[in-house]
Amino acid sequence: MNNLKSVIDRDTAITLNQKYPKKLCNEIISFIDNYQSEDTEMNYGNSEIRIWDAHKKNKLILDFKIKSDTLLSNIYNKKIESYTILALKNVPIPSDGKQIKGRWHMDSLRKQIKIFTFLSDIEVENGPFEYIPKTNSYFFKMKQILKGEYFSIKDFYRSDGVRKYQNIDDVFVDNLLKKNPSVKYICESGTTAIVDTSSLHRASPCVKGSRYYLCAYYNFF
Repeated sequence: MNNLKSVIDRDTAITLNQKYPKKLCNEIISFIDNYQSEDTEMNYGNSEIRIWDAHKKNKLILDFKIKSDTLLSNIYNKKIESYTILALKNVPIPSDGKQIKGRWHMDSLRKQIKIFTFLSDIEVENGPFEYIPKTNSYFFKMKQILKGEYFSIKDFYRSDGVRKYQNIDDVFVDNLLKKNPSVKYICESGTTAIVDTSSLHRASPCVKGSRYYLCAYYNFF
């Protein structure tokens, strides 16, 4: 398990060998499709549907939480518990194209881990998770902080608490991608990945079909 920790630190993300059964994935997809509540969050022109604290609303998702917590606790050799589980669905973005920009971000300047289980087959067109390798390294982040790309004095005066690194400039990312290409997470349903989301990442815009996944969120450690 210690080897997995080293791989995450080095490569930003790892894919686990074991997959969730397709039947189980389809049952959770059915829950997401049929869930109706005022607490559902809608983003990107209503093309992204988020159900927070999904483990409190579905027993199969609660089981995902328990397994994810056990896995991460074993990797880091200490008790680690996720503070929420997100169930998410993406559908094609509006045709005006306004929802493509402004997606690149990092979750924290410090290390942060998320566990993703993709419930549907993920292709290029249905909005794969996308990240830029090595951008989770301490030296890369310090360099961008010093250059003013990740943090601004204005951040101290924002009433909403949002920081610059939570919405990275697209021009900066485009220039970075010329030297360090991104990885689009193309995979089959049931695939589980562990990702250091202090790296630069985004949900690629969904332009065709749909994407479903579960995500376990962990505090900084």
